[in-house]
Amino acid sequence: MGDFVKETDINYYEIWKRGGANGGDEDYALFRCPNCRTTYLMDYEVDTVFLDADDLARRVSISGSDDSFPCVSCGRPLDSHSIWKALRIEDDTADWRVTWDSIRSSPWAWAVKPNASSDNELV
Repeated sequence: MGDFVKETDINYYEIWKRGGANGGDEDYALFRCPNCRTTYLMDYEVDTVFLDADDLARRVSISGSDDSFPCVSCGRPLDSHSIWKALRIEDDTADWRVTWDSIRSSPWAWAVKPNASSDNELV
């Protein structure tokens, strides 16, 4: 489990600074497309997925259990049911979860704390 980025590793201040605030009760998590490994940030308190690490105004709502949106890289539909399973860390969701290796090369690298854990420090 230690290889995956945890919610406690996310840098809320940096997200807020870049325009990701949604009303003061944000709960952020990361997930990725299981097909092409594109990373996404989600505020699961308001069911909002941020589509672009450079423009947090680009977002989509996934409030319904049947909602989906196309991956910005490969076009595969990403359904809310699978995203929620990944956020709950269910057994069959490892492909949806963000690893430390993948976040280091992701445009979302800024969204995690620089020293989130001693053995997973970003370089």
